Amino acid sequence: MRVMMKISGEDSENESVGEDSGDELSDYKSDDHLKLEKGMVFVDINAFRKVLKEFVIQEGFKVMRMRNEKKRVTAHCSVKDCPWRVHASPLADGVTFQVKTYVPNHTCVRSDPTKEASAEWIASKIESVLRENPGMKARAAIGLDGNNGLFPVAFAVVESECKESWTFFFENLSMLVGGFSVDKPWTFMSDRQKGLVETINEVVPHAINRRCARHIYANFRSQFAGTALKRYFWQAARSYSAAGFNFALYKIKELKPAAYEWLLKIPAEMWSRHAFDPRIKNDHVTNNISESFNHWVGELRSKPILTLVDGLRAKLMSRLQKRKQKGIKWSGLVVPNVVKGLNLVKEESRKCHLLVAGDYEFEVQDENINYIVNLRERTCNCRVWDISGIPCRHAALGISHRKEDLDSYCDSRFFKENYMKAYKYSIHPVPDQTFWPHGVDVTPTLLPPIIKRMPGRPKKSRRKEQGEEPNAIRRSNMVKCKVCNELGHNRRTCPNIQVQNSGRDSDLHVPLSKLTRKRKTPPLAGRKRKAAVISSSQPPAPAQVSSSQPLPKKDPVVPSMHAAGSSSQPQPPSYLGAAYLPPTFGEG
Repeated sequence: MRVMMKISGEDSENESVGEDSGDELSDYKSDDHLKLEKGMVFVDINAFRKVLKEFVIQEGFKVMRMRNEKKRVTAHCSVKDCPWRVHASPLADGVTFQVKTYVPNHTCVRSDPTKEASAEWIASKIESVLRENPGMKARAAIGLDGNNGLFPVAFAVVESECKESWTFFFENLSMLVGGFSVDKPWTFMSDRQKGLVETINEVVPHAINRRCARHIYANFRSQFAGTALKRYFWQAARSYSAAGFNFALYKIKELKPAAYEWLLKIPAEMWSRHAFDPRIKNDHVTNNISESFNHWVGELRSKPILTLVDGLRAKLMSRLQKRKQKGIKWSGLVVPNVVKGLNLVKEESRKCHLLVAGDYEFEVQDENINYIVNLRERTCNCRVWDISGIPCRHAALGISHRKEDLDSYCDSRFFKENYMKAYKYSIHPVPDQTFWPHGVDVTPTLLPPIIKRMPGRPKKSRRKEQGEEPNAIRRSNMVKCKVCNELGHNRRTCPNIQVQNSGRDSDLHVPLSKLTRKRKTPPLAGRKRKAAVISSSQPPAPAQVSSSQPLPKKDPVVPSMHAAGSSSQPQPPSYLGAAYLPPTFGEG
């Protein structure tokens, strides 16, 4: 696109062709900052229209084109009483366009977004950027803070999900955190991605492995479907006690012995709460937090690598600071989410019966089951307190009996003090690339990776597992038949309509007039005229001929809205055939 900057011209909107100034046109790049001025010259009308669109999008206001013709273009701001206005028309050659009138002042407020940014315009802007995107994948380690919120530990951009990529990720993660301690083991929960389990066992041999129960059930359901099996599977996964786990597996064995054997092949400490290591103080059985992280990242996942990394840095920098400011305002010993849970537990403890065995030992009866609570050791044989680190309702009853606060019996991981330690450090701002020092090569030259093009359109949404519940906000547009009340078809394609040779002998017959639209009856005068035309079209009666044989009687011509020779009964369409049997039940 070429444009001449700032030449003289008349301040007129008449349509007389002006004189060519003789000035040369200068080149203009679409990524430059635009500035319209009176006297600008454009190669043709299309060049002016493109620049006008770019300028409107750049300045963020809505424009109304009063004239958009081959010989003139006049536009003004769409806000009432705003004086901004531009008018352009051709020069003497009839092709080159010049800005004849321009009022640059605005009295309105910027009104982003504008409808001028069409799909075609956006595509022209990002085409080159998308071609440079190597299609890499972002890998992340996501943790939970004391308030049950997402705490991104680390992220990396890798070429694909393979053992080499995961090895690179965990080796660098171990170096950054100062190594993985044996006394305070890390717990990694995954969905058995490619090479992940093998890498964890090699790089972090002392780590605790958990598998996402949702992904386990997806594989389980593909072989053993059923509502009862689903209920007992999740009962086994979420059970805090070995007794509840064994009961659920026993029920699965009764229903499907093969399903029972299938589950026994997976170690219980990987997917069932009752077998979790009590040192971890986390009872999550699914890795939904990673899906929440992917949703939080949003559109950054499809950006080029530099935009992706810098965008994640900016989001994390803002997130850490917001969490820190929120934590400063909290009062109390533990974080707010734990306080809410303790209030519910305390209310539920009123339904239990307490028997005091000592200063710190109690026997609590809950629904005809006796539980043993030891406040000194902070244990209850229901295992909820042991696994989660938050007192159960049985322990809450004993704590209330001692007139103590439930907060002090929570694990220290849920204290506000430790929460603030997690957000103690900040991510520092990074200057824009334009401020980087020039001529100083501090890093080796990195070549772009080999692009592995996968077949089909790149996926942006998470792939749903088989049997996973659809989104609640999605509404079904399934067609319902008004004849048989079944889904998946309408009355015209209903397979339950019986087809017979004669429709009149069937009890399912409905006059075709109820299924088709009737023709409107013409007015009386029209019927008379039509009858007259039909009568006049009949051949004249033959002359009297003497014969012993009587003449055959002819049916009189009766005026009718149907064509001559048509039956009084409406005929079905030809594509339905003679055996079409409309139903008599239900109007549908």
